[in-house]
Amino acid sequence: MASDPFDMAVSRAQQQQTTQQFPSVQYAAAATEPETAGKDETAFTEPQQQRRASKGASHLPQFRRHALKTINYCLLFCLVGMSDASIGAALPGLTCLARTSEQRATLILFFHEIAVLLMTVFSGFLNRKVPANLVMTAVSVLVPTCFVLVTFCTSLPSMAFIFSLMGLAEGCLEFFCNTQMIFLYRDSSGPFLQAMFFSQSVGALVSPLIIGSFMSKPLFRQWSNCSLPEELESAISAETLSDIVQRDPALGEMLSRVRYPFYVIAVLQIPIMLSMFYLSYKEGWTQEVTRGAEQEDELEDRREEGPSAYLVLAFASACAFALDGLLGAFSSLIYTFSTHSVQSVDSEARAAYLPATFWGFTLIGRLLGIFISARLSSVHIIFLDLVGLLFSATLFMIGQKSMAVLFLSTMLTGFFISHCMPALLALTEQFIQVTRDRATSLVASAAFGEAVLPVLMAAVMNKIHPIAYPIFYSVFVVIAVILCFFFVSLGYQTKKSQFNESRFDSFLRSGFFARLMPKKEETMPMQSMQQQQQPQEQFWQGDAGFQSAAHDEAFEQQQQQSSFTVQSQQRNRRAFGDDSFDELANRHI
Repeated sequence: MASDPFDMAVSRAQQQQTTQQFPSVQYAAAATEPETAGKDETAFTEPQQQRRASKGASHLPQFRRHALKTINYCLLFCLVGMSDASIGAALPGLTCLARTSEQRATLILFFHEIAVLLMTVFSGFLNRKVPANLVMTAVSVLVPTCFVLVTFCTSLPSMAFIFSLMGLAEGCLEFFCNTQMIFLYRDSSGPFLQAMFFSQSVGALVSPLIIGSFMSKPLFRQWSNCSLPEELESAISAETLSDIVQRDPALGEMLSRVRYPFYVIAVLQIPIMLSMFYLSYKEGWTQEVTRGAEQEDELEDRREEGPSAYLVLAFASACAFALDGLLGAFSSLIYTFSTHSVQSVDSEARAAYLPATFWGFTLIGRLLGIFISARLSSVHIIFLDLVGLLFSATLFMIGQKSMAVLFLSTMLTGFFISHCMPALLALTEQFIQVTRDRATSLVASAAFGEAVLPVLMAAVMNKIHPIAYPIFYSVFVVIAVILCFFFVSLGYQTKKSQFNESRFDSFLRSGFFARLMPKKEETMPMQSMQQQQQPQEQFWQGDAGFQSAAHDEAFEQQQQQSSFTVQSQQRNRRAFGDDSFDELANRHI
């Protein structure tokens, strides 16, 4: 009976009608169909498909969707760079305004760094209570206001208070910009973090140039070369600026010149403030990146990650401490070390260009890092940077008596260390789910390293000998390499990293590295089976829009109707003849 053409036509017609009435039957049959047709050799597993999709996807469409937010976060990070670099460049002028000595004026730097460190820790708790857009808009108003208020400070306590407020603003922006950029792009945040840190370097370059153009005049050099603090303290103890100008025009002009660069920087920061106001107005003052169901998914991801995620976070924080500390230590102490190590007539004049060379190549490295991170994974970038740092540290130790070798090692260090921090943040997001608390740990560790490690290395130089500085620096580079190695090794054990593997993973799973990490191939088949069974389970649990029991009853009724129709057609088959079986079956159905 099954081989009869008429019965086959009726069966085809019945199957088409059943599929039209119950479309989910087709998916259920496909889910339960045995693999008799053979496997497609070109098919890929689920993680392979995700990796191929992520590699082929361009970052440009993502940037177009979030262009306004990305540009504003980069501008706010430029604000951080302008604020941070202005203190050191304006320290002689601030000494004049505060009527104090330059040694006492260094307390401004101390209070500023403490404020940055405290705010990076407190910002994680602040983000739980206050929306991010509101905080960043308020801080964008606070920073140019502080630059204006500094010009009215005539004592060291008031100036230290203003720069402490500026430090709180910088710490808040560092936390919120990093976390919002990671929440916005997640695993694809590498190039955008590089662009944000590049903006910080641009701000750190522009601010000292503006201040130097006003404070490098011959008039200011004349007053700065003499015993200026003592003269100021005795001459202008109770006088206003107008009285000083009438009594001593040269001194009054010098004090007025100190105020000009702060006004110029404050004016340059006004467009950034207006841009942030526009973003908050367009996106909403109380809008947050993760909320509602996304926060529940975040908690669920943290439960699935297990305790290994906290170990990965600990090593990532240690890497941030070491890498950011090395950046701060090298930039602040390279000038002092070069003046002691190189003995020549013009060594001090030539050594003055070393910090500028370092920050210039840091700027170039972060600019190129935008394009490099779009082509290479964060793991490749970090390990290439660490190899470059090891090579530059070796040059630093070998050629510390040669100014040419010092310049070469400074260029290499500035270029390779510039990519490390943004690549570390992007790689941490690929290994574990970066939440507010985890971002607090990363940003606070970086700020703590930048504040503590330069002081520690300066103490070693003063108590032992300047020759100990390159040795101490090289030891910390080796420690950073070891920490990054364990961070990547443990990161590839997390569940989230199974969908973000690269070719570098095959190298990590060979030889000595295989002892530290279990093979993922043992766990992937079970996950693939669960992912294949999930659509079928959802179908029988009613996710398709109806209950399975009701569907079974309707399907049985349809089968009974089909059987009755086949019997009636067989009784009248001879009367109709043998023509157009398919059309006749469709007419009866």
